[in-house]
Amino acid sequence: MPLHLPALFLAIAANGAPHSFTIVDFWQGKCDAGEQEACARVEQNQLAEAKLDKLNALATEFRDSIDEPEFLLDEKPNLGKAYPLAVRAYLKGFKDSGLPPAEEAVIEYCARHFHDYWLNTKYWWPTDIEDQPDWGTIFVYIVDHYHGICLRQAF
Repeated sequence: MPLHLPALFLAIAANGAPHSFTIVDFWQGKCDAGEQEACARVEQNQLAEAKLDKLNALATEFRDSIDEPEFLLDEKPNLGKAYPLAVRAYLKGFKDSGLPPAEEAVIEYCARHFHDYWLNTKYWWPTDIEDQPDWGTIFVYIVDHYHGICLRQAF
C-alpha cells in the first residue's frame, strides 16, 4: 500500500494545479449543448450575481457614509439609529426591483427589534480589523433582518 503513495503524488503533480468546477460551469456546459433548462439556470445565476454585486456596492457606500461617533452609543454601535438609514439606502438602491415602499412605523419597529436582539441577546456585532463596528457587514445583516425576520413579523 505505501508504494502507491509516490505514484499518487506523481499523478497529482503531473496534472498541474487543481482547478475548481462549479455547478454553474456544469450548467453552462449543458446550455452550450442546447439544454434550455440549463440556460435558464445560468441566466438566473447571472441575475443573482448582479444583485449581490449591487448589494455589496450599497454596503460599501453605507460603510463610507457612516460618521462613526454619531452612531456609537456607550462605545457600541447604535444599530437602532443605523437601521432606518440602511433600509432606506437599500430600498433606494433597489427601487427598480419592484420592492414595496417601507412604512416608517415598520422600520422603527424593526430597528428596535434588531438593536435589542443584537446588543442584548447576542452581545456582539460585526467588527473590522481595528475592532471597530464593520458598518458594511452590519448593512448586510440589517437587510437580511428586514426581509428575513422583520417583514414576516410585522405583517
